[in-house]
Amino acid sequence: MLATPLSTLRRALLALARSRGYLAAAALTLAVGIGATTALFGVVDAVLLRPLPYAAPERLVRVWPEGGVGKMTLASLQRRARAFAALEGWQPPQPVSDAFWRVQLGADARAVGRLVRVDGVAHRVVGVMPPSFRLPAPDVALWTPVRMDPAQVADYTWFWNLSLVGRLAPGVTAAQARAEARTLVPALRGEFPMRLPDEWGATMDVQPMQEAIVGRTRGTLYLLLGAVSVMLVVSIVNVAGLTLVRAARRERELTVRAALGAGRGRLFGELVAEGLVLAGVVAALGAALAWALTRGIVRMLPAGSSGVLPRVEEIAGDRRVLGVAVLVAVGAGALSTLIPAARASRPTVRGALAEGGRGSAGGRARQRTLRWLVTAQVGLGVTLAAGAGLLGLSLLRLLDEDPGFRAERVAVTAVPLPSVERDTAARARAFYGALLPRVRAIPGVTAAAMATGVPFDGGEGYGPIDVERFPTPPGGSRPNVANNTITADYARVLGVPLLAGRMLTDADRDGATPVAVVDAEAAKVLWEGMDPKDVIGQRVKYVYLDQWITVVGVVGNVRRDSLSARPAPTLYRPIGQGFAGPMRLVVRGTAAPETLAPALRRAVAELEPTVPLGRVEPLAGVVARSAARARFVAQLLAGFALVAVALGAVGVYGVVAYSVARRTREIGVRSALGASPLQIRALVLRDGARMAAAGIAATLAGALAAAGLGWAFLHGVRPVEPAVLLGVSATLLLVVLAASALPARRAARVDPLEALRTE
Repeated sequence: MLATPLSTLRRALLALARSRGYLAAAALTLAVGIGATTALFGVVDAVLLRPLPYAAPERLVRVWPEGGVGKMTLASLQRRARAFAALEGWQPPQPVSDAFWRVQLGADARAVGRLVRVDGVAHRVVGVMPPSFRLPAPDVALWTPVRMDPAQVADYTWFWNLSLVGRLAPGVTAAQARAEARTLVPALRGEFPMRLPDEWGATMDVQPMQEAIVGRTRGTLYLLLGAVSVMLVVSIVNVAGLTLVRAARRERELTVRAALGAGRGRLFGELVAEGLVLAGVVAALGAALAWALTRGIVRMLPAGSSGVLPRVEEIAGDRRVLGVAVLVAVGAGALSTLIPAARASRPTVRGALAEGGRGSAGGRARQRTLRWLVTAQVGLGVTLAAGAGLLGLSLLRLLDEDPGFRAERVAVTAVPLPSVERDTAARARAFYGALLPRVRAIPGVTAAAMATGVPFDGGEGYGPIDVERFPTPPGGSRPNVANNTITADYARVLGVPLLAGRMLTDADRDGATPVAVVDAEAAKVLWEGMDPKDVIGQRVKYVYLDQWITVVGVVGNVRRDSLSARPAPTLYRPIGQGFAGPMRLVVRGTAAPETLAPALRRAVAELEPTVPLGRVEPLAGVVARSAARARFVAQLLAGFALVAVALGAVGVYGVVAYSVARRTREIGVRSALGASPLQIRALVLRDGARMAAAGIAATLAGALAAAGLGWAFLHGVRPVEPAVLLGVSATLLLVVLAASALPARRAARVDPLEALRTE
């Protein structure tokens, strides 16, 4: 009788129904690997591969992506550049976002034309943007036009806080636009009323928008995708081992069928059909698991996590991801079953008689194959676990870094000015000067200060510095120093130590000698080799200002953006001698920082009801968020490693249990000759330990290579950490011994007479 596809499928279903344990173990094992791999692919697809949701996204570029520019620069480029069809700038917040329209304006179709107030200034709504529009960041709710008023000299020339986005003209590439801009920018230097440094414009670049958004995340995602792919390989190897064990147990059945006339093609077809059925079950389970894991990955990310994973709001399972799950399931099912099927479809009577008896030790070729599969599983588990261990140790050392300030019991929030239309230096100082006493009077507040920048919360400006004692030679590069305008108590609130000289005071105001405090890094960069005490009295000048500033104090270094980066050289200026733009409020108290929010909002509202106080959050939380990407990578890699180790343990258990079953007669003979149960257990455990040792030894080099590839993610940790590698190896060895313990216990209980009688 000829086999039809339907009869072949029916036989495959019946065979799998008789092996429900194998089907469940193989399906779950592969589903875990495929679900995790597909979920990571969904993240990579949404973040890196999918085009931006804008018209002709390939023509969108970021201009000067490494720094801000001024309005004068934007206006000049708009007039002269020919490579751009459009070039615009934005300030970190009139159309409104879809979310703002729905929540604040009640999704009113008549919202266009209404007035909304931003920082006390009325703006007319002229449109509602679609939900997919998320520039410059997903949480921006309002867009207001940049006012290009050359009469406002300070705003037009000195404040370089614009980010530029452009749309390339038809037929123009990013490289061509970059070449044009680099010829135009040097010519702009002469248009400024103040002298710009010779190196101004050196960071000029034109970068595709998608690369500017996701470029820094690429390495992180590829590392995780590589790690989860290793876990998928472990799953495939595990199922291949299970399939080989099952094929060995079915060898007599297949031999009898072959003797009765079933050809090799028919047997192979039925075994392949079993693999396809398994692949179908795995595809369904893997897709469901991928859907759940995708949402789990998104939930792992902290609020406002665009810095960890850009475009995170676009991560969701779709038909592309589902298609990948199906393809990977079919491929994994084929890889894990085809080779065992090819081997099992050519049984021989001699082989069945030689290897089929319960007393036989099993075919040496099959045993070797199974041992190699287990060795590979253990080795891949070592690789993943070593990488996870290195990243975990790196994260601990990163969080243990001294930021240079005390973040505990400190709250931070943004306090904009009441009206951007009427801001003056004097009015800004008056507003913030009146607010601070109200904040200090709040019960539980022990100190409060204002600053344009707060560690890990941004706000500082940058500028090249001239040092009076060490003039920059012609053509030389001036040091770039951060500038932070602060009130007198800023260092005390944050606990920044004074190393030399004095702190800034309220007496440092207009009319007094211009002064500043520098940190130790700035003292080292600007006056290399000088003792901090000798820096007191030295003078510096920003190249675009004529005013010399006298250094009156040196304070400790403060890490500004990252716990892993060197502190940036910083110059602190008193608010009384500089223009105060929108500032940050830092408050130290005896209560939890988040409990101060209602009182702070009341204090601001009593002084100026139109000022929208920003979100009040603990500074410690802001600092912890800076390590969110490292924490995210370490957690995911640790999860992959744990799953890989668990799968390896299941594989070891299956192979050792199969080996014990095949060696029943041998174990019976050993027991009859006087071997104790302890010796029998040691025999079985020794086999498991050998496979583990072979896997650890064979792939230790792979673990070292993986650590080397992850060098960019490590902080304070060498790619080769003997303690981590030894700890991982010892843990894997214990896991393998534990997986071998149950088969060893069963072997020790074998009755010698019963074992020999059944043979």
